[in-house]
Amino acid sequence: MQLLKNIVTNGLMVLGLSFGLMVSSTAMEHVKPTAQKISKAEAEKVEATKYLAEQGVAKWQYVLSVRYRLGSGVPKDREKHLYWLNKAIDQDYIFAQLEMGQIYEAGDFVRQNKSTAKEWYGKACDGGYVYGCQSYRRLNEQGY
Repeated sequence: MQLLKNIVTNGLMVLGLSFGLMVSSTAMEHVKPTAQKISKAEAEKVEATKYLAEQGVAKWQYVLSVRYRLGSGVPKDREKHLYWLNKAIDQDYIFAQLEMGQIYEAGDFVRQNKSTAKEWYGKACDGGYVYGCQSYRRLNEQGY
């Protein structure tokens, strides 16, 4: 009986150690990806985003505009940022409308104009975006 107990105990320990080694080696692959894997994955995301934006999908036009604003996977490019942002705005994409309001309010890329910002916030609010309503109300209370 003791022999059977030792065999089972040792077998479970071997299984446990094997499982632990498998999990740790898998985790190491995910924790330390190579720069090449990261850049290839990022390039694939950018290409997919560009493809969908070019197909006229407002959400991806907006996402691409943000990538150009931040330089995320693409070089920073003011003109391309505004181009794709306006494409999304043409389709009444509320997040793009809100961002245009933020651009005018802060004076990023354009001359600061809080009245114009308020108009864009109003459009985002009309589309149902609460933050657009809050921003509209805030500028309205400031007299714009």
